Amino acid sequence: MKRKFVKVMFFGALALSTVTYVGCKDYDDDIDNLQTQIDANKASIADLQAKVNDGKWVKDVVKIEGGFKITFNNGDAYDIVNGKNGVTHKVEIKEGYWYIDNVKQIAATGPQGPVGPAGPDGPKGPEGVDGKSPYVGTDGFWYFYQPEHENAIKEGDKAGWVQGPTSETSIYIVKSQEKPCWTLHVRNDKDEWQDVVLPTADNITSIKGVAIENGVISTDGTKEVSLYYGTANNKVKFGNPEIEYPKGYLFTSSDAVINAMVNPADIDIAQYTVTLEDSHGNTCFVLASPAKNMSSDPLKNQTATRAEQWNKGIYDFTIGFANVDAKTIENGKDVAYALSTKNAWGKTILSDYDVKIKAEKGNAPALTATTYATAKDIDINEECILDDLVQSENVFAADGKRSGYGEENLGKVFAHYYAIPKNTKNVTMKEVDGKTVITSSEPQTVTVTLHYLKVDGTADKKEFNLNFKTLAQSVSLTMNWVVGAKDADSKVALPNDIQKLLKDTKYSIAYASSKTTKLTGTAAAADGNISFTADEVKVNGEAVSYQNGSVKLALTDNGKSGDEKVYYLTPEFAKNLVTATSHKIDLVVYHQGGDEATGTDIAKIITVNLNITQDDNTINVFKPLKSFFDASFENATAYGTTSSSETTISYNLYTLFETIDAGVKDHIEFTLYKPGKNDKDGKEWTAGANKGDISVVKSEVDKSRPVIATYTPFGNKNLTKIEKKFNLTFASQIVGPKTDIFTDKGNYLSMAKQKFDINIKNFLWKDYLTKDIQVDDERIASVTLSLSDEAKNYIKLSDTTFPSADSSDGATPVVKKGIVNVSLIVTSTTNIKTTISGTESYILITVKDIWGKTTTAKIAVPIKNKADEDADNAKK
Repeated sequence: MKRKFVKVMFFGALALSTVTYVGCKDYDDDIDNLQTQIDANKASIADLQAKVNDGKWVKDVVKIEGGFKITFNNGDAYDIVNGKNGVTHKVEIKEGYWYIDNVKQIAATGPQGPVGPAGPDGPKGPEGVDGKSPYVGTDGFWYFYQPEHENAIKEGDKAGWVQGPTSETSIYIVKSQEKPCWTLHVRNDKDEWQDVVLPTADNITSIKGVAIENGVISTDGTKEVSLYYGTANNKVKFGNPEIEYPKGYLFTSSDAVINAMVNPADIDIAQYTVTLEDSHGNTCFVLASPAKNMSSDPLKNQTATRAEQWNKGIYDFTIGFANVDAKTIENGKDVAYALSTKNAWGKTILSDYDVKIKAEKGNAPALTATTYATAKDIDINEECILDDLVQSENVFAADGKRSGYGEENLGKVFAHYYAIPKNTKNVTMKEVDGKTVITSSEPQTVTVTLHYLKVDGTADKKEFNLNFKTLAQSVSLTMNWVVGAKDADSKVALPNDIQKLLKDTKYSIAYASSKTTKLTGTAAAADGNISFTADEVKVNGEAVSYQNGSVKLALTDNGKSGDEKVYYLTPEFAKNLVTATSHKIDLVVYHQGGDEATGTDIAKIITVNLNITQDDNTINVFKPLKSFFDASFENATAYGTTSSSETTISYNLYTLFETIDAGVKDHIEFTLYKPGKNDKDGKEWTAGANKGDISVVKSEVDKSRPVIATYTPFGNKNLTKIEKKFNLTFASQIVGPKTDIFTDKGNYLSMAKQKFDINIKNFLWKDYLTKDIQVDDERIASVTLSLSDEAKNYIKLSDTTFPSADSSDGATPVVKKGIVNVSLIVTSTTNIKTTISGTESYILITVKDIWGKTTTAKIAVPIKNKADEDADNAKK
């Protein structure tokens, strides 16, 4: 019969926990105290104390010849061995008494707790309150905790302890059960006895109750947990074998769980004894040893089917009633409790008084799971732990497929046990480590009855069936595929044992849901037998689901025969449907001659772990052309088309990239520039009728604007979109003049040379392809001529533009196409005394292209006096 939390513990057993250098021992074990003297060549008190002061702690104490070895967490070790005059005392229990060096001391067994009904031992429950180890006091005497002994000290720090014989003749080390430390009793350099505290864990700094509900953590104390109790109104008979509980007997529930956060997070909390206390140090509850709090996903705060991991610093503490009566429970049920522990030096660390425990009477919970009608498949000869099956929601079995009954109230009843029909054959039901284990050596269905006793003294039961059968061994295969790669590259060979089975035509590979339909060389969809590994998969910020037809499997071979034949699972993937995530595919090896009832129809269970990944480099269609992008491929220049009569510039964005297939373009979208609130001069870029066509107003020329090209791979919304972000600048196809200044030594004016012609053909500009063009190119909207301020005093132009045609016959003056006459302004008083250079006297030629961009160049026209003119002519 199960009582999950041990309520009554006898001192004799607890006292055996530690006597000397080692922890728990059995009653029958001899316990050597290993009292030794320190060898000065091996260690010193100062060395040990320095380690402790440096934050180190003891990881291990082991017996060695003549003494013991102390090892710290950093690996440093010290041997403590017998000195010349050292002795080793032997401390043991014989016939219920403590013996030191074979000298009888006091009784080793404490007073017995209240007598309960007789019955078989229940399972091992969470640890009870630790016992107190014998120790040597500062006065050199042994002390034993025996509060009921006639010689027990009645008051003070040693209340409850009995003084034993002296032991100030040697060195010894004792493991504390109340604090995380060893205590080394040794003589110091003043030849005085000294206790050196050697911690067994890092120093705890804080402990705090927290609440975890559905994966959400809050730090305002623990969630409220309920423990239940009641008293028997009449005699109650329950159990197998049957136990009679008298009227008035106190029934208490087994346990509940609270959570706590401990710092430092990586401390070895198992070295600490954690208790529940009210502000006066009292309690009617006990805590078991902590267990790491596990979850598959990280805990979340209040605003915000992987393998489970420890939630760092968070522990589960199982809580139950202490060995108290109903009145004590009633008096303590509304009291505030805190978590309490002591460090190696006996300093108490308390949490807030926010551990919420509710002791309820008169509300006796029953078992509540609703799935007991569902039979569970158990492998023959498998040891099925019934408590685990009843309470687990999942992973009751190693294959992870079979779930338990999810019972949440088993810890809320007083006791329970399991029974099977008396005429059941070839079934063994036994207790192993306090848990009921059932096995069957042959296929059959067994009805199990779960009898339980509620805390109000009433009994009830639940029944469920176990189908013992031959369950197939599970095999896992891994298949990897990168979206866009060849399907056949992902095929996997079946394991050798399955290869051998398939050579018998009675065996075949099939999807688990349709085991009689075998896989062939023609790929069949995995629909209904495939799922995402994760509970939720998000792509592009949206939750997605598996798309039927995404994955198909075929059974292929290498075309050989006999022992050389190798079978493969060969996949086919629909690129327009797949999701780049981990999948699980369920297959079986089906035996045509097997029996479903006994489980022999399934020879193997195959789980294919399919990992589909997306490599953007493999499927990226945006391959920028270097001629339009800078070295970083983050900035591009576009030379769109327009005309002098148009107000906008047109361009196709695909021009910036290597050729993209028409079908791919259907899955590409462009996000174009829109002016923001602070961008008053910007004009929105608009898309054209065809994919990639855009239009911008001419005022946007030479302005860098952001563009985003987005590709949905294969048009599949279940794949992550690929983005190419870049800044695009629209530029004129006309770059500028071939040279900023046109210099021709023949182009000057003087009193002797008072005019010359300039021809439009003599001036070259360059386009974006670095080609020379003349300024009458069709991409030039206009060309105008003007004089510098200095030239205006001396020079006259026949026209400010180049004529587009010759003048009609007889017209005066004569006009030639593309020719402008440059002449000196002459009056009767003109006399050029000082030469004016071409840097001051020049004609400015201004070119405006059809993109609205203006470029200029200078035509130098020096004004020479006679002396300089003659000198220049002489040089020629």
